[in-house]
Amino acid sequence: MVKILKTLLNPARLIVIVYKINNFIACRFRFLKPICQINMIIMKILSGIEIELGAKIGKNLQFIHGNGVVIGNMVEIGDNVKIYQNVTIGGNFQKTEIINGKVWHQPQIGNNVILCPGAKILGPISIDPYTIIGANTVITENVDSYKLVLRSGTVIYKDIKNTRFHKILDEI
Repeated sequence: MVKILKTLLNPARLIVIVYKINNFIACRFRFLKPICQINMIIMKILSGIEIELGAKIGKNLQFIHGNGVVIGNMVEIGDNVKIYQNVTIGGNFQKTEIINGKVWHQPQIGNNVILCPGAKILGPISIDPYTIIGANTVITENVDSYKLVLRSGTVIYKDIKNTRFHKILDEI
């Protein structure tokens, strides 16, 4: 009972639950989609986190100080992803890519990824599993597994396999 109360009182956890319920209803009962969209607007006002109904979210998504987070329509997010404040995950409709026979405008984020504060993931790109995107980094290209991506003038990709960062990713 206490665990349920903690979940309901935590807006970052509550929005994921409300999103999954609204997404389920909107996908199966199209006539209820406007009501689900109104629910998501209310949750955006209460939590500061905006998730479009068309996004696909995996298990155990965590928002750490989730204020200002925007997740666009058709974005796919894997399991065990941590998202910090002011992260934007969205598309670039001027750029398209064909993945598995589908036309994509939005990012796909793999499992066990950490998106640090202010990160921007833009366009039809893929962030592979076990990746850390550093603070205030703008990503417009695919990122391979086991990479730490930092921005200091230019984007820097560091391999983190067999390092302490790799151990951090295994813990999430």
